[in-house]
Amino acid sequence: MAKHWTIYVIFVDKECRHQAVGSQLLTALNQMQIESGALEQLVSVQEGIQKGIPFYEAWGLYTK
Repeated sequence: MAKHWTIYVIFVDKECRHQAVGSQLLTALNQMQIESGALEQLVSVQEGIQKGIPFYEAWGLYTK
């Protein structure tokens, strides 16, 4: 597996939001990254779509 992972999109349908679905997805991805020996995780947020940033920041991720 790769040592550097990039998450381009985590999208949760409106009807499923606020049910921890995004957190479950990110938890699963994080576990896969740990198991693969990844050294770095990058998250890409499309310009103009700022709603996802607080979610990632709550996970301790930050923007550059």
